[in-house]
Amino acid sequence: MKYVLFLIAILFSNQAVALNCEKQPTCEELNYSKEDDPQCAEDGYVLCPFDFSYKKCLQPDCESLGFTQSEKSDWCADIAHCITDSAYTACQSPCLATTYEELSTLAESGKCKVITMKNDITIPQNQSITLATNTMIDGGNHTLNSSGNQGFNVYTLNNNSGFKNIFIKHNQTQTQENLNVFNAPNAYVTLQNTQILMKSDDKVDHVSALFPTGQFEISGNFTVHILAQKHYVLSWASLIFKNADINITATASDAFVNYTSFTDSRGIITITGNHILYDKEISVSNSQIHLNTPNNSIFYTDKKQGTIHLKDNAELKLTFKSLSNLSSTDSDNLAHIKFESSANAPATLIVEGNERLNLADVTVNNTANTLILNGVTYHPKQIGTVLLSQIPNSADWIQE
Repeated sequence: MKYVLFLIAILFSNQAVALNCEKQPTCEELNYSKEDDPQCAEDGYVLCPFDFSYKKCLQPDCESLGFTQSEKSDWCADIAHCITDSAYTACQSPCLATTYEELSTLAESGKCKVITMKNDITIPQNQSITLATNTMIDGGNHTLNSSGNQGFNVYTLNNNSGFKNIFIKHNQTQTQENLNVFNAPNAYVTLQNTQILMKSDDKVDHVSALFPTGQFEISGNFTVHILAQKHYVLSWASLIFKNADINITATASDAFVNYTSFTDSRGIITITGNHILYDKEISVSNSQIHLNTPNNSIFYTDKKQGTIHLKDNAELKLTFKSLSNLSSTDSDNLAHIKFESSANAPATLIVEGNERLNLADVTVNNTANTLILNGVTYHPKQIGTVLLSQIPNSADWIQE
């Protein structure tokens, strides 16, 4: 306050200075200058009261100080505002991570829309990462490593969070019971251009999941390899594939235990241990998908919910040892394959497997659809429903 009063006195009266000082200070002694300040706004100067050729900048120019008006919230954790114009900002803490501590702190803070990894990062054993709402981790094509020896959530995702351009590896060396990798309770999250490698040496019987909860929208290149000794589940969550290139392989694993859809996507899902579809529904539209389970069954259904929906321009290939693992042929327990495409965008079903075809029925809604059963092509003559096993001898279908 004394400094402010002193300046006011100087600015308003030479006489006031003379009354309070034995010697009048010079403009230079008061830090005035004749030189222009390149960081000063045009109207930001105050003139020296003793000599108007001297001036001092009291209002710095925001742009000259490095402030800009560009939007920074997508990549900056802490934003500073120019003191003379708050519309001009600068980034104090960018959303960049080189260590687990930086990545974890930024992810949980909710300050960053996108956090970019600048190198490979390893999460300490049995540690985890929580992504706040509206927070995306961009791996920059680097690898995020984790490991554990007990059941826990490796990644907890909140609504509108996710990963992209990343290779995620998790190694479970001891018990993986109740292990959840991408846990997203009541959340809608996204994965873009993501590779995942899950390894487990655990030989104790258990059930663990890669995607236990939530809804995951998956796009771009999506590669998953699950190498497990005991029971693993790819997804209890809902998986929504959109414009995705898919390559999934899993041992000792079920695949889909919740609603799954494929739109404008292509790829293969190979499950060598257990089942592809566990009492839920799959929808295929404008996609070419191959569900491959050479050692087991496509369906596990006992609640009348195992259904495949074939929409416009769907091509679905089923390769299996057994269509279903049910011993009952009760029609109430049948799995269902439904052609639901329009006539000008027909669907194609390719079936490679001879065992237990009587445990699924096929419903067609138009005669433009195609079924290829063990290398033989059939077309429906009329709409209706028939057991898959009866199609070769059905009057409702014609062999090409």
